[in-house]
Formats: sequence, structure tokens, C-alpha cells
Amino acid sequence: MKDSLRTAKALDFEAKASYTVRIRTTDKAGASFEKAFVVAVSDVNDPTDIALNSTTIAENKASGTKVGDLTTTGGTAVYTYALAKGKGDADNASFAIDGAVLKTA
Repeated sequence: MKDSLRTAKALDFEAKASYTVRIRTTDKAGASFEKAFVVAVSDVNDPTDIALNSTTIAENKASGTKVGDLTTTGGTAVYTYALAKGKGDADNASFAIDGAVLKTA
């Protein structure tokens, strides 16, 4: 007889790469056997890098001037971009992102 082991929630490789589950089988007479299994979570192709094709802009350009195009390595074929808070965000307010284009703000 075959039954299925299914997850009770979505599993995330970055949070935990493997789970251990202990399963018991019991026959009609009440005899049982237990065994532990390690279930590995495979990493989905997550984005691994962002590139900006131009990092130079002439001074005194109007707000909304294109700085460069953003591209992503890895992951799915559809990406969105946003300015992020954290180390290196000191000048975020001077820029905006429109689709995959970095512009001055």
C-alpha cells in the first residue's frame, strides 16, 4: 500500500535546507516499525546578482534622466526592482527606478 508524505507548509531553502521526519508503519496485527528520513529542500533558482550597465551621469541633468539599465542574473525570467534600505542606501533619495531603468530623482 502506498500513501504520500506531503508538506504541511511551504518550505524555503534559505530558511532551512533539510527536515527530518520520523514515520511509523503499523500492520493489522498491531506490529509496527519506525524510521527517520531526511527530506532535502532543493534551492529554486533565486536571483544571484544585479548589474547596472552604466554608473556615470553628467552633472546638471534634469530629474528623471536615465542613468542605466538594470539586469538580474539567476532567478526567474521576470524581475521587479526597488530601491532598498540598508548599507549603501545613503543616496537612494536622489534616484528612482522605472521598470528596469535607474533614473535621477
